Amino acid sequence: MNEKTIILLSNFIVLLIITIYTRYGHGHLDIILNAFGVAILIATNLVIALFFYINNNELAKTFFLNSGITLLIGFSSCFAIEYLR
Repeated sequence: MNEKTIILLSNFIVLLIITIYTRYGHGHLDIILNAFGVAILIATNLVIALFFYINNNELAKTFFLNSGITLLIGFSSCFAIEYLR
């Protein structure tokens, strides 16, 4: 498998775990826990992307793209958790 594919799949798996964990968990705090989990995942991706960007590595684009995709999918899953009850 390609290195970029592994990065994208691993981040989507982490996002799926965060969403499932907060969906079947803690009552009315689900949306807040999901938002914090997604925010931490996005921040981690951005820090790693900046590290690779400073070192002129090609993987920086992958992490920046993954941050954007996680932002769109992750925060929309926060609202999906609320409306699927």
